[in-house]
Amino acid sequence: MQHFKNLLLLSIFSSIFILSNCGEDNEDPAADDTINNGNAEGDSTIVLDLDGDGVLDTDDACSDTPSGEVVDDNGCPITDTATETSLQQENFSEFSISLSGSPHPLAGIANGAYTKPHSPYGMAPFIDFVVNTDNTIDVLWRDVSNNKFISKISLETKSLVEEINIPTKINNQQRFLGFESLGNDRYIIGYSKDNEFGDVDAEAWYTAFDKTGTELFSTRLWGEEKQTITWSRGEPSQAGSALIRYSEENDFIVIYLAHTQLRGDGRRHQAGWLGFLDGNTGEILKNTNGNRIGNGWFFSHNFDQRGIISSQNTFYSLAHGDAYPRALGIDVWSHINGLEYGFDYYEIKNGSLGANKTLTTTGDLTELSNGNVAIVYSTEDDRQARDLKISIIDMNEPKIEHEVWLTSLDQQYVGWGSKVIQYDEEHILVGWNTFDNNQGTGSHFILTRLDGTLTTEAHSLEKSVLYPAQSFKKSADGKSIIFVSEEDGELKVHVIDIN
Repeated sequence: MQHFKNLLLLSIFSSIFILSNCGEDNEDPAADDTINNGNAEGDSTIVLDLDGDGVLDTDDACSDTPSGEVVDDNGCPITDTATETSLQQENFSEFSISLSGSPHPLAGIANGAYTKPHSPYGMAPFIDFVVNTDNTIDVLWRDVSNNKFISKISLETKSLVEEINIPTKINNQQRFLGFESLGNDRYIIGYSKDNEFGDVDAEAWYTAFDKTGTELFSTRLWGEEKQTITWSRGEPSQAGSALIRYSEENDFIVIYLAHTQLRGDGRRHQAGWLGFLDGNTGEILKNTNGNRIGNGWFFSHNFDQRGIISSQNTFYSLAHGDAYPRALGIDVWSHINGLEYGFDYYEIKNGSLGANKTLTTTGDLTELSNGNVAIVYSTEDDRQARDLKISIIDMNEPKIEHEVWLTSLDQQYVGWGSKVIQYDEEHILVGWNTFDNNQGTGSHFILTRLDGTLTTEAHSLEKSVLYPAQSFKKSADGKSIIFVSEEDGELKVHVIDIN
């Protein structure tokens, strides 16, 4: 639009100039690239736009742009095919899977005490899934009684392949602490247990098993101490979430979850806990000094835990801190050395220290092909409503390369469920939910360039929902992006075809 304004002003000026010199034997003002502004000495000139691209020659880095080319602010042709790529209705499809039970409905989640769409607290996923090399997905879902099920679904035949057996000991417990595939029809699920002193949900356990339900190993992280003992850990996923990630190349498991610890002031405080397990034995990994690798008190009031295994086989974690620090942070972890370095990419402005009110939602992250990381999160800071922003992080520095607001809302707001993934070689796909109070009003999808700048308007689906604590994933054949939800008591698999 600025280019058109420049052309309009230039046209008006030129018209005035021609009229004021009517009858004089003037040469074409473009002949010497300048127009005299009326000063007798001719010491002040206006530079023209010789190539007619809408950018004045003084600002034009590409002064010989061919006619008709679309240019950027520097006057250079935009060759990025991002302007040619957009999401259309035909990119979106879905299919439903009937089950022996019913997944936890969205309404029950959105109205939970700690799981409302605007809550800063994370949660363990109600529906999650992993992608297999044969183009099937294994979907873990929970019902309203917190029973857990794993359903293998074919993306090609759009049908249920089989139900995976889960050990009874897992389903007899209370809190769900995450799910992951260990490859070759092996899985791991986390759960809480009461300890021998009767302390409810004190212990954090992780059990690996195969598809027949045969247990491979079980590991307790902590919680065996009486919860009245100072420094005792307990209440896994309390006021936060829990996730498991697996590195097949290095055969290690990452555990990242919220928990509480009885501190010296006699109160239980909440923070993140991060550690590593051996992928074969479940043994907690330790360094050469015999100390556990990881961090037992990571981001005080760490409300939401997100993370991915990077292309370098490190773990990138997102943290949502309300006290120390009061920020959104990304950190890099090694299964050998533990925490390597971190970076707070957003300082929370709303609320006060430790008040459990940040007016911010963590969102999600993805690693890009150029080595940067794209993060999406929503906040009410300096906004009329809770809006969504994408930040592109250079992980080598680390530093923010670019930031873009993706929404500008006034009454509705962006709540949990925001997701991000690299769409193709030149684009990022972002998805988010909007809400009115606790009622979902639709999910929305948009493509950005790899620097986060927008390419097209958002595409909206009124009836779909992006479930919290679940990430976009690409199908094994690389032709589509998947997310899974619930509708009318069935699993609904959503497929976004890649152009």
